[in-house]
Amino acid sequence: MVNASGQSVRWTLREARWRPWGAPLRPPPPLWLRPLLGVTGSLTAHLEREQPGPLPVTVLEAGWCRPGVEEAARLRLAAGRLAWVREVVLGADGGLRVYARTVAPAAALTG
Repeated sequence: MVNASGQSVRWTLREARWRPWGAPLRPPPPLWLRPLLGVTGSLTAHLEREQPGPLPVTVLEAGWCRPGVEEAARLRLAAGRLAWVREVVLGADGGLRVYARTVAPAAALTG
């Protein structure tokens, strides 16, 4: 995939860094990436609208585990409570790779 400037975009898993929301990024992310950092709702759906063709999704892990301290606090989960955590890499032709992590408390899951 190419960014808004027409540059080829590549990513490797070892470059992923988990940061709390609002933590300063050093160096700041490139301008083309900044709109993705504030996407609400489905990041996959957003990228599919922007990227022609299918968007491969690679599931790295999915299951019940203890969320991080900040994640638990934002979800108002008591310490030690489990949540459904899913980590994926969203890929696109041309090399764009986005690491995404979803944390959902048990009370939010139905069906």
